[in-house]
Amino acid sequence: ELCMMRRTLLYGGLESIAHNINRKLPDLSFYEFGNVYKLDPSKEPTAEKPLAPFSENARLDLWMTGMRVLPSWNGTGEPATVFDLKAIVYNIFRRLGISDKALTATQESDEIFGAKLAIATRTGKPVGEVGVLSKDTLRRFDIDQPVAYATLDWNALMQLAAKTKVEYSPLA
Repeated sequence: ELCMMRRTLLYGGLESIAHNINRKLPDLSFYEFGNVYKLDPSKEPTAEKPLAPFSENARLDLWMTGMRVLPSWNGTGEPATVFDLKAIVYNIFRRLGISDKALTATQESDEIFGAKLAIATRTGKPVGEVGVLSKDTLRRFDIDQPVAYATLDWNALMQLAAKTKVEYSPLA
């Protein structure tokens, strides 16, 4: 099953989550960095460029489920929420030098996400999505607990990060 070009990293991560939950490891935080492929039917293949309709894009996907802080003698623990994952995503933006002012976030939902934030540049170019996966998506993998998921377009983030001016001063 790994010989095919992936259109998304989501399903591989959900298989890993289901595998771990079935082995009594329900508290998980995963990430995967990999390439995804997209078919653009408006482009025609030619003899010189037979793969012209296909494009390759780097993605960073993150998953969180279960407890973020395990229960102990001095506390009851804290479940992982979509807000924890959103904080991680915005920390990635900050580390890349991408300002919150350069991005917009709109709340949406679709067949994959029960609720999500679609993150884009001010010009409308999509950068990523953060949200809670829908119960139907999780049911396909026999997952009974909520899963927060984020997918980031790494190529778009690198284009934004390249616009950041980095200043330094040499050490004495």
